[in-house]
Amino acid sequence: MAEIENRGDNQVSAVCPACGFPGTVTRSAYAVWESELKERQGEDRSGTVWLWAEEFTCRVCGLLLEITPEVAAAGMDLEWEIKGANPFKYEP
Repeated sequence: MAEIENRGDNQVSAVCPACGFPGTVTRSAYAVWESELKERQGEDRSGTVWLWAEEFTCRVCGLLLEITPEVAAAGMDLEWEIKGANPFKYEP
């Protein structure tokens, strides 16, 4: 079985819908912001980081899904919430 390359923040591992081995989803990340008013502290920004699938590659069977609609048609998740991620890192 081929090793999955981790190219940093723009990839996650996912199970290939064709062969069941691990593959790589290339995705973009974005933050969804919520405003929370806190007593005597004014407005504090908090947010949730979400990942959006753009491409899937399986290094075992060679499956390549090159656009988001192909990833969706294969039955794969398109969005993942990344718990504990710093939303300020993903702010445009």
